[in-house]
Amino acid sequence: MYYAQINNNGKVFALSDLASEVVQDDMIFINSEQYDERLLNTFYVNGEFIGFYLRLEVDKSSIMANGTDIATITATVRDWQDNITTDYADSVSFELNGQSQTVVPGNGIASITFSSTVAGEYVFNVSGNKYTNPNQIKVVVENADIVINGTHFEIKQTLDDVKKKYLVLIQEAQLLGDTEEVARLQGEYVAEKAKFE
Repeated sequence: MYYAQINNNGKVFALSDLASEVVQDDMIFINSEQYDERLLNTFYVNGEFIGFYLRLEVDKSSIMANGTDIATITATVRDWQDNITTDYADSVSFELNGQSQTVVPGNGIASITFSSTVAGEYVFNVSGNKYTNPNQIKVVVENADIVINGTHFEIKQTLDDVKKKYLVLIQEAQLLGDTEEVARLQGEYVAEKAKFE
């Protein structure tokens, strides 16, 4: 027999598969179709389970660090039975490196675009006040400043990023005694540095 265990506020915090019947106010009998982790964190109100969750998808899990290749991250608002809630109008927050962008879903769907000129892994935290599950999604593209433009996150390389990169490369070439490579890298660094002036 399947049960959803609720707290004093009616919030589902556990699901159980028990050998015999249990009669308790905080144990709600559910059928085998309802015995699903999506039921967790929903609320049991007037005989129904109510709650929303965000299903996250990204059209590209990896993008080129050229500033023009774009990944679109989409959050679809669904009820616990996995139906898209097209009339839901509460906001969705996309957060990256401490900065966030809030988007109101249209027809149950909220999305942002992301590009970068700095390689690395970026993890977006996506949440909302009325959702049962905060969620994360990763896009593969180093530490940089974030510019938020509408619903677009753009990662731009900083002068410190350029200095660190060339310092490592020049030191490696010096250790190998490759003076031509050192000179070439110093020239590249000067050209890259000029872009920030």
